[in-house]
Amino acid sequence: MAPAGTPIAPGITAHWIIPVRGAGPRDDATDGFVTHQNAGIPDATSELVMPFFGHSVQGHPLATEEVRRILLKHAREVCKSFKIA
Repeated sequence: MAPAGTPIAPGITAHWIIPVRGAGPRDDATDGFVTHQNAGIPDATSELVMPFFGHSVQGHPLATEEVRRILLKHAREVCKSFKIA
């Protein structure tokens, strides 16, 4: 699977959390399944690279905090667009 070739649909905001085994986001770095180069999308709004982690990073506190940050940012933006009658 190579998400890097997947376009982002109009009106959609994409964020990426990319784990890599090793010290950093080199193009050849991998999480054990996908290389860093193929894991992200160039038009993503944000990308968090988590060094020294394998593929299953979703339960790590840093990943959880990043998801929280993204959801709170989205909530603030959406709440501004609602008008109370």
